[in-house]
Amino acid sequence: MKFSNKKQKLAFGIFEILISLAIFGVGVISITSLNIKSYRVIKNNELADFSDRTMIKALEYFKSPTTTDGVQEQIESDIQNHGNIISYGVKDGSLIDDGVKLLFVNKGENNISRMITQCELGNQFRVQATPNTIYENLELCVQIIVSKQEYGYLIRSRVVYNIDTETKINELIGYRPFTYVSN
Repeated sequence: MKFSNKKQKLAFGIFEILISLAIFGVGVISITSLNIKSYRVIKNNELADFSDRTMIKALEYFKSPTTTDGVQEQIESDIQNHGNIISYGVKDGSLIDDGVKLLFVNKGENNISRMITQCELGNQFRVQATPNTIYENLELCVQIIVSKQEYGYLIRSRVVYNIDTETKINELIGYRPFTYVSN
């Protein structure tokens, strides 16, 4: 004779619950790790984009046909006093950010072979970003090299910046003809 208990139901045991919790935990950790990596990539892209915008702003400052800032006169004076190749950097104490105008000064270099390749503390081309922004701790150096050519100025805008443990170098070349000078 068989006795059956109809009230007895199959249920998960402790072992099955632990396995499902382990699988769930691995999934949560994987998703969190992926989110952290994605955030780091996004932040690095924002820093690289900011550096490139700064490089373009610097080039446009020296290429600009307007002479209201005395750019043309400054370049001419520097070339007469220091030679045909001049190196400029952002003025000391200037903060750089999206809404801030760049101010440049002659850094005294007149040799094209002195293009910056590192951006370390104390570099004369290092710039400072506005405090309390995402760019505050970015190590960024901006160098503008202006060389006199036959019909104008060849302008190189060069940025060197450090992201994580990697040093990146970008350069943009532009031209400013002498025809901008008013007689």
